[in-house]
Amino acid sequence: QVYNRVVNSGSEITLILRNPASRQVELGYILNPNYHGRGYALEAARAMVEHGFSALGAHRIFARCNLLNAPSYRLMERLGMRREAQFREAVTGGAPVESSR
Repeated sequence: QVYNRVVNSGSEITLILRNPASRQVELGYILNPNYHGRGYALEAARAMVEHGFSALGAHRIFARCNLLNAPSYRLMERLGMRREAQFREAVTGGAPVESSR
């Protein structure tokens, strides 16, 4: 179930309730390359994480990214997330994926 989504200029940030019983929420984001490096993704992701905890009552918010996407992983680190798992294969058709919280 998607709780909140902002779409603008080819960018999107989403919170998805993955497990209602344990209040597990996934953060997802896509940023138009024309806007990379300006802090927009961090600002939007921080706001969504705060919304997830305060308004939605999330117990845990996590995100996933391709291991080759260093900017995405650095964004998760700036949000205070930590590395929890590295999947050898996932729903990405075999591309390496990392999960953070």
